Amino acid sequence: MLLLAHGAEIGSASATELLMTDSDFGAGYVTLAWPGLGGESFILQEKGGTGWEALYKGTSTASTLTGLSNGDYTYRVISDTGRTTEPLDIRIHHHSLTRAFGFFGTGAVLLLILLAVIFVGVRSRNSTV
Repeated sequence: MLLLAHGAEIGSASATELLMTDSDFGAGYVTLAWPGLGGESFILQEKGGTGWEALYKGTSTASTLTGLSNGDYTYRVISDTGRTTEPLDIRIHHHSLTRAFGFFGTGAVLLLILLAVIFVGVRSRNSTV
């Protein structure tokens, strides 16, 4: 999992910075914020093959993008005052299938242990009654 951020440092905000406030690059979502941009309405844009495309138009100063596939993404925000944030580059890299099955296997083992402890506890309680 890798983050490339051009023009913005996470945790600080100048007037034209686009910040990443929450993310899980392995799950494919990111929350972007532009608290110091100024203005009443904003357009969040993603750079695509044909140029900048609007993803959000409204008055909020943050947006969560979900369902992102593996790849590189570039975002910027334009306010109704004409100010524009510096572009922010993000790389999404999902968990591998091996890792996902590892998580599943660990959860299954823990579930079986829990069920065994409950079963043994119930049996020992019933045998003492």
